[in-house]
Amino acid sequence: MMLQSLTISNFKRINATAVPLTPITVLVGGNNSGKSCVLQAAHMAVGLLQSELEVQLDTFTPDKARYQPTHAFWDAAHGERLEQGDPPIAVIFRFKPDEAEAFDFSVEASRGAGEAIVLSVSEREATARLLSDVQKPFSIYVPGLAGIPLREEYCVDAALIRGIARGDANRFLRNVLLRISNDNDKLNRFNDLLSALIPDAALDVQFNPSLHQTIDARVLIAGAARSLEALGTGALQFIQILAYVVNFEPALLLLDEPDAHLHPNNQRMIAIALRKIAAEGHTRIVLATHSRTILDSFERVEDASFVWIENGEVQSEHQKDRISMLMTLGALDGAERFYSTECAGVVLTEDTETEYLKALLEANGATPGQVLVHSYRTSSQINAATLLASFINEVKPGVRVIIHRDRDFMTDSEVDRLKAKFRHDGGRYDLFITRLSDVEHYFVQPEHIANSTGLSVEDSKQIVDDCLSSNNILLYDTFRSKRDQIKWDLYSGDRDACPSAIDMVDSGKIGFDHALGKTLIKKVANALQKQHGKRKSDLLNPSRCLEDDRLSTLVAAMPETVVSSGDWPSILPKERVSA
Repeated sequence: MMLQSLTISNFKRINATAVPLTPITVLVGGNNSGKSCVLQAAHMAVGLLQSELEVQLDTFTPDKARYQPTHAFWDAAHGERLEQGDPPIAVIFRFKPDEAEAFDFSVEASRGAGEAIVLSVSEREATARLLSDVQKPFSIYVPGLAGIPLREEYCVDAALIRGIARGDANRFLRNVLLRISNDNDKLNRFNDLLSALIPDAALDVQFNPSLHQTIDARVLIAGAARSLEALGTGALQFIQILAYVVNFEPALLLLDEPDAHLHPNNQRMIAIALRKIAAEGHTRIVLATHSRTILDSFERVEDASFVWIENGEVQSEHQKDRISMLMTLGALDGAERFYSTECAGVVLTEDTETEYLKALLEANGATPGQVLVHSYRTSSQINAATLLASFINEVKPGVRVIIHRDRDFMTDSEVDRLKAKFRHDGGRYDLFITRLSDVEHYFVQPEHIANSTGLSVEDSKQIVDDCLSSNNILLYDTFRSKRDQIKWDLYSGDRDACPSAIDMVDSGKIGFDHALGKTLIKKVANALQKQHGKRKSDLLNPSRCLEDDRLSTLVAAMPETVVSSGDWPSILPKERVSA
């Protein structure tokens, strides 16, 4: 009898949603999207059934619950704290027996008098026994390995089971390994799985209750003993997963970001371990992840599926290549914004700090709330950004998409080369390459400094010239580095055809046109502060000196309909925008 789906309602981020399950189900979504809520809800329902069996009552206080998803149990309800008479927190398990029709088994937790949990379950005694078995837990929840204690005392089975039910998997790892070492069948299975990941590895646990207070668990690698705490985090993570699967053989293994803080190689090892576990056919695996490596590891696995969760709901858009692309662009957390935000245009930028770009947009006609700015954080990978633009076109038809790319000292002919490499899709998104070296460069124009600070143009120009002169070596090194990158990006067939930095800068002296704005603006802002008491934020005034014909044209082509979403508040009140 296999678990086919979970339907969850009124739990944390989840109002109501159904999650289809396969041997390996990968939950993908942005931060606070509801991925972890799925895992917690399933484990909570199993824990409540175990608690009911233990107390022999369907009404009990929260402290009797084997797993509590929040410190105050009723705070786990969706929206606000659950009160008596409110709809219950509910989880429905859909099972498919061999050669029989699927059926639902529901677990509902309502609030009784005071803080009491009132449990209601489906009238299926055999299924209830399956889910409530404490000796062979139906679910194991592993919220991630935060490290293990240096010493671990032996604990009796009842304490071990209760601790695992709480989600404290890392605190009882040696106890679980001890149980495995005392069962030859389990030990052989564990070593087979372990050696497939770490060649010539085997478990070695020493404990004598008459002599020892703590459990000594080691891994033999090619005959050499290594203590658990001496192993890397990746090795500990998959040893932990293997240990709980081998010892308890759960029907449902719930993993919350098992890849967190691990090197990609270790993430791949965990994926291999999970594929081997799933292949045995006894355990359904549900894991939440942000990892591109984990995603790629399951991309061609027939029994793996991907479920995209946003705002606590399973989304229909769950294609593997699309999720993979969003992860690559660092845009998975932003995908929810593309779905939910009402805007006339989206600007995808290579910059991680976007305050200057937002001011530049406002100076070129964009109104607050009209444009959503999102950093794709892949530094100049235009083709990758066009994939994200295509995704936005699909989920938000009619929204104008602009992809921003800094010029970075490209010549006009080099800009044309870049545009030729740029994949364009029928005018559904446009490329904006800055007229100056980068976005920040606009804000150190002497005329803009004067307009924003009240200084004269002459004084502003003197500040800029002084910063250019005193930082010439730094600015030249930056210029040369950018030119070297352009050579490799745009002149792959003929490197010698690329104009060199030396040829482009007279006597190595950097003028305004060859200074990187990101570097220069820091120096100018410091000088304005020291000499005139002006703040860096003063330069963010979206004055008309920032106008760029290309950007103004692109903004003007956007629809005029604007809904203020809070995602892009105005940089400054309109009355501060200079005429």
